[in-house]
Amino acid sequence: PSAMSLLYAALGFGVLIFSPLSQWLIDAGGWRHAYQRLGLVPLIILIFGIGLTVHALWVPLILLTQIIFTLGLGLLLGSLTVFYRDVLMILEVVMLAWFFLTSFFYSLETFGQSSTILGFTFVPAQLLRWINPMASIIDGYRTVLWGTYTSNGPVAMYPPYLLRTFVTSVIVFVIGYGVFNRLNPLFGEKL
Repeated sequence: PSAMSLLYAALGFGVLIFSPLSQWLIDAGGWRHAYQRLGLVPLIILIFGIGLTVHALWVPLILLTQIIFTLGLGLLLGSLTVFYRDVLMILEVVMLAWFFLTSFFYSLETFGQSSTILGFTFVPAQLLRWINPMASIIDGYRTVLWGTYTSNGPVAMYPPYLLRTFVTSVIVFVIGYGVFNRLNPLFGEKL
């Protein structure tokens, strides 16, 4: 999963290449085979001279934040799906919207410094980071591995964004784990 996270954090071009490649590898040899092959991508990057900078040391912290967040979300949604089958249908629509609110194909910096709607002035990138933890995570990968829209290469992660996202991830994990533990004894009756 960590190799996939790094690959999908690319500036959009990587998603266009690695998404079909990932699917092809999964279809050809199963998900284990696919992850083993995609795990070689960082080695290939190093061999061909596309080196990493010191800013890549942020990747384990960003990855830890992502793992905690997705684990919590998975526990919460998986538990709710056992009792409410409609969660799957609602989740499909929410995931599609969430995909476009997460900066896979665009940089959050492209929204400009500030916007005003109905007399309320805000920073669009900051608002997206607040309402969507995955936007901060993906933007973090992009920042430390490829750089920002205005930089000439990788730059350091802004620690308050990562800290806020980490705290949000821990809260989501605690809620998901709590719901899972509370509903777990009832799973056998419903399934």
